Amino acid sequence: MQNLEEKIVKSLQEIKEIVKGLCKIWMNVDECSVYIRMSKNSIFAKTSKHEIPYYRVGKRIIFKTSEIDAWLETNCKVKSNAELETDVSTAILKKGLGGAK
Repeated sequence: MQNLEEKIVKSLQEIKEIVKGLCKIWMNVDECSVYIRMSKNSIFAKTSKHEIPYYRVGKRIIFKTSEIDAWLETNCKVKSNAELETDVSTAILKKGLGGAK
């Protein structure tokens, strides 16, 4: 029973951090890590490659919540089969590989 209670408490703490992040305009690396469920090392790697929107205030790196949301929607979306088929068809037509000439 103790293990179940610990899991519940841990889950509630994670939910609390996520909700807290939703209400914030700006996040630090720790908060962003919890918000998007990505390790801090991965976030630092993405900032060094300029793959994720961020701001530098002195030595601190901060993130604007709305920009992280937009980045997630644009860069992390998994395409459906229909979208993939459309992409393949478009690529084939552009390369002239799609049928009689």
